[in-house]
Amino acid sequence: MVLAIEIMDDPFINSIEKYLAIEKEIDSPFLFVYPDIGNVSAWHNDIYSEFYLGHHAIAALHLKDTYAVTESSKGQFRDVPFGQGCVKWEEAFDILKETNYNGPFLIEMWSENCETVEETRAAIQEAQAFLYPLIKKAGLM
Repeated sequence: MVLAIEIMDDPFINSIEKYLAIEKEIDSPFLFVYPDIGNVSAWHNDIYSEFYLGHHAIAALHLKDTYAVTESSKGQFRDVPFGQGCVKWEEAFDILKETNYNGPFLIEMWSENCETVEETRAAIQEAQAFLYPLIKKAGLM
């Protein structure tokens, strides 16, 4: 059994660095990290350091956009259109390429506002149209 800890929208575990502290305490070949690029970005983490230090333990990646946490805002961790949030997509994908990431990506999005299957399909296609060219440009697809 493998356990992958997701980087969350909560201060408890909002960085790969915090995962690495847990990894140090639980020495197991079955423990991994599951970074959510949106969550990592929203907490103002240094994306390069985060992915460079934790690349050996990444099981998979969530792809979503977020609005950053600030002194006056709790941020927004869902329902943020791709490209309108705080994620620096090209930088993130370039770092993943540099660290030889070759695992799966999961596009994280919500469809509560879609009233039909066609609207849901269109939302998925819009996300793919935004992300796939960036992933390809970085050489990850």
